Amino acid sequence: HHIEDEGTSCNAASYEWGTSDAHSPIIVNDHLFYIRRNLHEFFQVLRLSDFEDTPIFVDAIYVNQEDTLEHNSQLRRM
Repeated sequence: HHIEDEGTSCNAASYEWGTSDAHSPIIVNDHLFYIRRNLHEFFQVLRLSDFEDTPIFVDAIYVNQEDTLEHNSQLRRM
């Protein structure tokens, strides 16, 4: 997906809905964070591509999935 909002734009990756647990560790802003295997694999492919430095909004990381209001608000923007 491509998002344009208030003069900024970025690409977006929405996580896969389902029951799989987040077991793949990454570091986000110096904090350990766990993501699902499919997103981890996406990042590995991205890292080896020409798009390595492309900003990507990932709702599974940037949106508090426990906060229904925030989740729904961000989902409408995507």
